[in-house]
This record gives sequence, C-alpha cells and structure tokens, in this order.
Amino acid sequence: MHISGFITCDYRNVPYGSHWGCKQLSTIATIVTNATNEVIFPQNYKNQVYRLPGNNANSSELVFDGLSPPLRVAAGDVYRIWYLSDFLDKSEQDNDGHTCCDVYARYTD
Repeated sequence: MHISGFITCDYRNVPYGSHWGCKQLSTIATIVTNATNEVIFPQNYKNQVYRLPGNNANSSELVFDGLSPPLRVAAGDVYRIWYLSDFLDKSEQDNDGHTCCDVYARYTD
C-alpha cells in the first residue's frame, strides 16, 4: 500500500511522478524480487513496464494475486521492491523521487 512520495523516469517532465511507474496513469514499473534478484512479481515479467488488471501507476496499492503455482515462503526469506530502471541498471540518469509503501502478504497453510 502506497504511504507517501513519488517516483519518475524523467524529472524534466513536470508535473511528474506516480506511486509505481514513470508518470501518472502510466504502466507499472515496480517489481518484486527475492534475495537473489529473481523476479517474483509480476509473474510473467519481460524486462519492461507492464499492466496489472485493476491497477495503474497511481493506484493506492498493487495486488498480485492468483499466483500459479502459489509462492512458497519460509521464515527469514528476503524480498526486494525495485523501480524498473534501477533493477535493470539503465536509463537511471533522469529518474527522481522516493516512495514509501507498506507490504502485506496473505499466508495460508
């Protein structure tokens, strides 16, 4: 869930920024990896921005559900939230901003 701040892929484009992508109402550029930087969310990630049904770059939250197969987790697992340009280590020179979010998970046996 988005708490505060914004991020952008181009600080020269004002007004700019969104919670999860390059600019308001754009595609999403936020990914989640495990500790070895293997992409966990979105499941069909292809090194590019993406669409998530029912969400956009300014949604108050991103919900990744319907995982197949379900994600198995264990105590001590580490997950990272990345902005796409940072994760790919390219086109970062005009990025700007900071964003803060809370992360929730539904755990079932």
